Amino acid sequence: MKTVTIAACLLLPGWFTLSYAAPDRNEHSVSPTDPMIAEAVKRRLMFEPTVISNDVNVNCLDGVVTLTGQVDSLRGKLRATEVASSRHGVLSVINRIDVLSPAQPDLDIETGVSSALQFDTITRPRNIEAAVNDGIVTLSGSVETYGVKRLAEQIATDISGVKGVENQIEVTTQSTLSEEELEVQLRRTLNSDIYIDTAFMNIEVKDRNVFLSGKIGSLAAKNRAEQRSFLPGISKVETGNLTVTPWLDDKDRKETEFIPLTDKEIADTVRDSFFYDPRLTARTVDIEVSDGQVTLKGEVDTLRARNAAEQNTKNTEGVTEVVNLLQISPVVKVEDQRITDIAENTLLLNPYTDGFALQVSVNKGKVSLSGKVPSNFERAKVEEIVSGIEGVRSIDNYITLQKATTDDNQLTAAGKSDAALARDIREEIKWNWYVDSSKIEVEVNSGIATLSGTVESSWQKRSVQEDALLAGAGDVVNNLEVVGSDK
Repeated sequence: MKTVTIAACLLLPGWFTLSYAAPDRNEHSVSPTDPMIAEAVKRRLMFEPTVISNDVNVNCLDGVVTLTGQVDSLRGKLRATEVASSRHGVLSVINRIDVLSPAQPDLDIETGVSSALQFDTITRPRNIEAAVNDGIVTLSGSVETYGVKRLAEQIATDISGVKGVENQIEVTTQSTLSEEELEVQLRRTLNSDIYIDTAFMNIEVKDRNVFLSGKIGSLAAKNRAEQRSFLPGISKVETGNLTVTPWLDDKDRKETEFIPLTDKEIADTVRDSFFYDPRLTARTVDIEVSDGQVTLKGEVDTLRARNAAEQNTKNTEGVTEVVNLLQISPVVKVEDQRITDIAENTLLLNPYTDGFALQVSVNKGKVSLSGKVPSNFERAKVEEIVSGIEGVRSIDNYITLQKATTDDNQLTAAGKSDAALARDIREEIKWNWYVDSSKIEVEVNSGIATLSGTVESSWQKRSVQEDALLAGAGDVVNNLEVVGSDK
């Protein structure tokens, strides 16, 4: 059995997340109509705690979705765009939603943004300044990579009262690679991303600019390809000639032969993903690959970095399993009380976690979280925020979901009956472009969803589980069987 080991030196680059779902490729033989798309976007917004769907109007004409209405935070507005982009058949999104945040003095918002930038281990040492005028945050300064620039913008976006962010941060680091080497690196980055189908995409680097053209299956994948193309040394990414083609002909797909990655190629790709992720700071991680199973060894400085390393590895083409043996070794020793104070303050700054009675306790870097929140989104958000605090070694998340109060007491934590929850889960899976929903069975008992059937890869299995949680399942028993090539 062949094993490949690579030591990856983690610097400071960019990461990207994606919520990507589309109508079932085997259930529909034609593209969804405009009314179908509008209905799908509206239904998906119902699952979003960041968006009150009754306050957002959705219209679709020739595949172009227009969003109007109002939300109470900038993050909610941006999330509405992400949700619309994730629906299969959407060619473009026009977001005209108004942000009606609770009135806050600019000085308070500026203090919140500055504090959040200081609390984060990645942005704290950087020269980033924030100024606020009428709720609009302007970020300035200089950073090494596009990923850090984007991270700073996301931190500012998540602060209560922010209506908009103008990111004027300058990226100073330039790549020493030639344009030919940059193009090779970019091709490997995009080809290995499980969320991007490059079979019909043309990739070119000219004058340090990236030109993406051809066809791609969804607007979400197009946006992800654009974001991931900002490697060090790239000045601009042009995607105007990259056409969203939701229903690529099956015959065309079959004509493109999939060649599995070797263990060395998987190791190289995982190493690259670490290099371009700002959550992973300058430590050495050993990457061992054996028949698609990846083992991570070494040290990282935060729990967030450890989680990011595992997620990046899972998002790599050809990976069948991840064994995460990374140790957390903070750069400086942080007392438990300091961790508690930062966690409580950071949770208060975030508009999605500041309205709940959450308890944080810390013992030798081990954090226990408790309290009640409406959905899995807030529960995961709390854990995500705390994982980025220096000194946190592990998290026990005891946060539970608030149960709806009804006369018959038959509703789940999501406020739905088991039958309604099962229906919503099936509908969400149906719009997941990556899986064949006809091969998946869903049962719900007391809010717990059980998934059975078959999928083609381990990441498809995770994707379906995320669909179930998104639809409101309190927990998921994932009995899906992986069959076929684990692409």
